Amino acid sequence: MRLRNRDLLRSGLRTFLLQAVWNFERMQNVGWAWCMLPVLRRLYPGRQELAQATKRHLEYFNTHPYLAGVILGCAARVEEKAALGEGATAAEVTAVKMGMMGPLAALGDSFFWATLRPLAALLGVLMAFFAQAEGGSWAPWGVAAFLLAFNLPHLLVQSLGAAFGYAAGDAIVPLLRKVEVPVLVHRMQAAGLVLLGTLLAGLQGFHPPHEEGMAGGLVVAAFGLLAFLLVRRKVRISHILWGALFCSILASYIHPSPFWGQP
Repeated sequence: MRLRNRDLLRSGLRTFLLQAVWNFERMQNVGWAWCMLPVLRRLYPGRQELAQATKRHLEYFNTHPYLAGVILGCAARVEEKAALGEGATAAEVTAVKMGMMGPLAALGDSFFWATLRPLAALLGVLMAFFAQAEGGSWAPWGVAAFLLAFNLPHLLVQSLGAAFGYAAGDAIVPLLRKVEVPVLVHRMQAAGLVLLGTLLAGLQGFHPPHEEGMAGGLVVAAFGLLAFLLVRRKVRISHILWGALFCSILASYIHPSPFWGQP
């Protein structure tokens, strides 16, 4: 029997619990097999065939959880061909899964963990700052900006990944290359530096007290020069962003800014 859209949707939604069970020997294999069950039950109605297929998916598996759905969709496509006798074999299912999990793990780490998360955090801090500067309640705006900026992209990717992987099939690698994720990551990190510069200028204040204006301006200029030198030495921009956030929080305790309601 052919797979239905609802089979892929059910399997794709199960990837949100992919990491509910871990083990040191085969990592995410139990969660992966559980995610594949709706697909396997559709393709293998017999109890013995279902047991064999499930056992095959209990092999070693480890990838980025947000992109596991893409692998699941591709594996489901090959699994369907193998079940219907359309030229694919069980070994090809394993090969697809093993061949994709490493590259997509690195892709997910660089995009979601190292780029999108610090950028979303910086956006949340910036929103909180401007809300506070306008005399409003800062916490809801900052928290909402962070949660939306980080969760909306990954929820969409994780929810629709299985359908995307199944539809792409063998063309998944050329499609991923067209996305040019490294270029996207670099541009997002550059945008993060722009947001960081805006935040630093705001924390210093556009109209600071006369006796503190020169010193504060020098601090901002010095940090901008330091960030430029670190980028030239190929330090990851995400590390610069996290370091700047930490230093800003520490500086706010040492010398509170008048923008935060201090006298």
